[in-house]
Amino acid sequence: MFCNLLTKHRDKKNKKLKITTHLLIFTNYLNKSFILTLMKTIITLFQSDNHSDSFLSKIAKEINTIIESNDCTLNTIDLNKLTIKPCQGCFQCWTKTPGSCILNDDGNIITKAYMNSDIVIFLSRIRFGGYDSLMKCAFDRMIPTILPFFCQHQEETHHKKRYETYPSIISIGLLKDHDEKQETIFKELLNRNTLNFYPPKTSQVIIAEHDQDLSNKLSTGLQEIMGEV
Repeated sequence: MFCNLLTKHRDKKNKKLKITTHLLIFTNYLNKSFILTLMKTIITLFQSDNHSDSFLSKIAKEINTIIESNDCTLNTIDLNKLTIKPCQGCFQCWTKTPGSCILNDDGNIITKAYMNSDIVIFLSRIRFGGYDSLMKCAFDRMIPTILPFFCQHQEETHHKKRYETYPSIISIGLLKDHDEKQETIFKELLNRNTLNFYPPKTSQVIIAEHDQDLSNKLSTGLQEIMGEV
C-alpha cells in the first residue's frame, strides 16, 4: 500500500519521487508500535491495533488534531502487520546491498518512509529510559541511511551521510509520572541518536499522564519544527 502510494507521486519523466512536506511519527502502544507518516497533502499512519493504552491514544489524537490544522489528510498502515526482523549487525546494508537491508522483509519500507519525510516524529512510551523493543527494532533498521565511512561531526567521530538531506526529528516520550532519571536517560539517548542521523532540526517533548498542559507542550514541540520546514 505504501509503495503504491509513493508510485503515484513519481515523476514519469525524471523517474524521481515528487513528495511535498510531510512527517513521520513513530509511536508505541505498550509493547506494540505504530508509525505515522505525515505529509502536507497526504498523511500515512503506521499504526498498531492495540488500543489498551488510552493515554497514548489520547496523545496520538492530539497530534492528529494539530497536524490536521495544517490542512493535512491521514492514511493508516499497521506496523504490527509488517514483518520487521531485528538488525543482524552484519553491515551488508553498507557492503553488499548499499542503502538497503539484506533482510527480505518490511524493514526497508520503514527506511524509505523515513527518508521520504521532511519531519519524523517518534512517539513512544518511555521504557527504562528508552523505547520499547519493537520501536528499537524499527529504529535499528534505519542504519542503511548512513555510510560505513567516518567523519568528524560536532567534534566527534560519526558515520558519514549517505544522502544530502535528512528529515528533522521530533521525539515525544510518555510517562505515567515524571521521573527525572528516566527523562535524563531518554533525552541523552535522543541526543545521541540525532547525532547519527543528521536531522537539520530537532525537538523533544516528555509528557506525564497528570500533566495539565499537554496540548500546549505538544503544539509547541510540533510547531517548533513544522514552522522551519
